[in-house]
Order: sequence, then structure tokens, then C-alpha cells
Amino acid sequence: MTVGSRVYRTGTEARYAAISQRGTLKPTQLVHLLDEVSAGWWRETAGLDRWSYFERHRVRAVVRYVQAYTPPVPVLPGAPLDAELAVTLGVDRRGWYGGHDELTLRAADGTVVAVWTSRWTWLDAGTGTRPTPRTEAPPGFGGDSPLLPELPRRPRSGGTETAGFTFSDRETDLNDHVFFACYLERGENALADAGVPPGRTDTSRCWYLRPARAGQSITPAVTETAHGHVVELRFGAGGFPAAVCEYASIER
Repeated sequence: MTVGSRVYRTGTEARYAAISQRGTLKPTQLVHLLDEVSAGWWRETAGLDRWSYFERHRVRAVVRYVQAYTPPVPVLPGAPLDAELAVTLGVDRRGWYGGHDELTLRAADGTVVAVWTSRWTWLDAGTGTRPTPRTEAPPGFGGDSPLLPELPRRPRSGGTETAGFTFSDRETDLNDHVFFACYLERGENALADAGVPPGRTDTSRCWYLRPARAGQSITPAVTETAHGHVVELRFGAGGFPAAVCEYASIER
């Protein structure tokens, strides 16, 4: 296998639970479609399912950034969707190996109904050691290593803190911390708690800074911007953020 870009195409469908009251795909549900589609990519590229590859080579992947674009295109439950997943494996500017995923979902007529982008880093997960970023090509991958695209600059703002919450075990994954999609959901909840009127979000983005775990208390801080809102999910009042999420709409 070679490090670089590889495209995988397959078919899927829109599910009832993945569609909002406005008839568009929910940003946080796109990760489930990514998981479904990427299973085929792993089998085709590595000859193993993802978890078997991770266990065999004692590696993990941690997400650093995600972006979900859901344009105002109505989707019905059961509607067939064409899925195209482009995965680029390479190194970031620090020399850490990782990947850049872009999942594009299209309706039968070719209209784009959603685009999910995520950026992740390979970790060595040897027994008894703390996982550390890989600075060499992942096992079984070789060839030239392209430089992965720079991440967008995350927004910085003060924000007004709202009622805190505590992450539950339900929101964790096998990396022993909170699953990345849950930060986006908690950010959406914080907007509602802050009294932000319900409104369609076209683009949701999240930057992950420090892992949060079940039982940890988080204080959201909400800031209004020209195009939407930014939510910092802080470790307590005035604390450093575990993640920073941005919710924007082209209608504003």
C-alpha cells in the first residue's frame, strides 16, 4: 500500500434518524455514514477492517479537526445516496503521520447533499505506554508522504459562559476519551441553552485541543459572530477548552 490519496466509491442511503426537521442531513450523523463507507476503504486498501488493523499493528487514530457541510437540499428517508470517500495519508507540518478524509454524498441526480471532512493523526499504542504521534509511515504503508493541507485557523474569542455539563460514559470511545462527534452535539446544546433561536447551520466545524473523559465537567462559552456562533467547551469556568466548535450559515 502507498501513502497518498485513494478514492473509494459506494452506495448508501439516507436514514430517518439522520435527517433533521428541515429535511437536511444532520451534521453529527454524517460521522456514522463515514464509518459505514470507510469500512469498504479499509478492506480494499489494507485487506483488513479498521479495528483489526489497529489491533494487529498497535496503532490508533485521533481526530484533530472536522467540518460538516450540509446545504439546504432536502433528503427523504430511504433515498439512495452516492458516496465518494477520498482519503489522503501523509504528514503534517510537525512531521506527524495521519490522514485527511473527505466524504461527499450526492443524491441520485448528482446534487451534493453533504460533505464531511476530517483530519486525524496516527498514534503508536504499545502496551503499557502512552499513545504518541507516529513520525514514521504506518505499518504496511510506504512510498512518498505528501504534506497534508493546513488546518483552518480556529476562531479565538472570549464568549459568555453558560450552564455547565458533565460528559457521560455513553459519549466515550475505545480511545478512552470522548468521541469527537459528541463535542459538536454538546456545542449545539450550548447554543440552545444560551437562548440562540433555532436556525439552520450550513457548516459546522470543530477543533480538538485536549481530550475530555467521562465524568469531567465542561463549561461552554458562546460567542456570536458575523456568520453564526462559536462555542468553546472549557474545562470548568475560565478553563482551557477541550474543543472549539463553530456553527455558521450562509443565510446570515
